[in-house]
Amino acid sequence: MAYPSWPSSLPNFIQRDGFRRQRADGRLRSPTDLGPGKVRRKSSATVRTITPQIWMTRVQLERFGTFWDVDTKGGTLPFWFPEPGRHGFPMRSDDGGVLLSADGSPLLISAMVLVMFSPDAEPPQDTTTADDLWPVNLSLDIMP
Repeated sequence: MAYPSWPSSLPNFIQRDGFRRQRADGRLRSPTDLGPGKVRRKSSATVRTITPQIWMTRVQLERFGTFWDVDTKGGTLPFWFPEPGRHGFPMRSDDGGVLLSADGSPLLISAMVLVMFSPDAEPPQDTTTADDLWPVNLSLDIMP
């Protein structure tokens, strides 16, 4: 099955303020009769959650609504999403310099992750502002 991708007409950069990335807890704790309990790995296939906020124009907001309703069938299908903190950033050499193409433009990282809208969170919310920009709050689970 081919998964849908985050539409190219929507912003692929998130707001840094308020962004959270949470590691999943793949540990299993077992109590013991005496002493501290035991802890072992329950699963290596754990889901990480991210909570990005993306600012969209009214037109982008309409496209996002179609993406939610149709492409992901009301948020029930996984989709490819630009990885926050990596996608679109310039590639760097070992000494930290930006790598350039033959025409002198920076080489950008293309990093996508398979995500789902988190079933443990509210559906995406948007809030009106005085401008034609709408902050949209997402809760996404990064699939293992």
